[in-house]
Amino acid sequence: MRHRRRLGGPVTLELAAHQRCLDAGRLKVRTRLMPTVAGLHSVRGTDDDGIDLGLDLGLTTGLGDDHLRIGAMKIWLDGSLIARTAAMTQDYACRCNPDHPAGYLQDDADTMRRQILAAIAGGWDIAAHAIGDAAVDFALDVFEEAASSGTQTGRRPRHRIEHAGITSDSQITRMARLDVTPVPQMRFLREFGDDMATSMGPERAKLLYRHKSFLDAGLRVPGSSDRPVAEGAPLLAMATMQDRLSESGVVLGPDERVDAVTALRAYTVDAAWIARDEDRRGALTPGRLADLVVLDTDISRAAPEDVAATTVLATVLDGLATHDTGIGLPVAPPPA
Repeated sequence: MRHRRRLGGPVTLELAAHQRCLDAGRLKVRTRLMPTVAGLHSVRGTDDDGIDLGLDLGLTTGLGDDHLRIGAMKIWLDGSLIARTAAMTQDYACRCNPDHPAGYLQDDADTMRRQILAAIAGGWDIAAHAIGDAAVDFALDVFEEAASSGTQTGRRPRHRIEHAGITSDSQITRMARLDVTPVPQMRFLREFGDDMATSMGPERAKLLYRHKSFLDAGLRVPGSSDRPVAEGAPLLAMATMQDRLSESGVVLGPDERVDAVTALRAYTVDAAWIARDEDRRGALTPGRLADLVVLDTDISRAAPEDVAATTVLATVLDGLATHDTGIGLPVAPPPA
């Protein structure tokens, strides 16, 4: 079912990635599955098709429907800043991981390189988990190799770097040149920012999750939570995009703050785009799916603390309410 909806009264928000709707205790979802690299195996059809890694029947990114679809292939290139295992170009300032003072890659570099190139040749978009700047360099090297060698075929890829936790100016410029999208988790700054800043030191702490710098380079910045590692509520993440406050109240990277409308765009237009759903979701216009939430606050004008405190009055999936606090919207029928 598709409906036309107009903004008016309480502001509406479409959660384009991983839409979750409550219906009488049941969880309805619009989900993009990301197969991990370990789940792929040889699916060669002919000697000259160029395809090596995939899923049975040659399934790749994009298979599915509006409720369940296969997304990008996920590969972990490094660890995390929380555990000081993210692969860095310099040692951690805290000197708290003596066995690996600059973190490390998760697997043999050439093995991961071959896996990524083979998956790209098979038609997959790649979601490369890379938090440290050394891992980001590695991901960009492989993406550039794929682009220059003709490995990627067919439609223009939408490769992304999941997290992009520490990035330099030159890396951001390179992302833009290669059309690689960063997918940072801004709520990390509130929940883990103090610890991350300590492990990075004052100079490199400025390079954490550089939202505005990504945008200034012409990149999209989709909203993401990495739930359950951090709180998954989009409204909380949007508040952190605006204030960048750590739990102790320190502003981490004040020049990287964005305004309310930009934060809203991250969880609507840009989240839809990275999922290749821009023709279905991301904006409330005729022809797109009627998925939205109704809020008690106009978050396009609200202060960050008010965005975080906003209440969801109703959630709509396919034009029918799956959660309603009393507005009186048409309700989805019970399951058969």
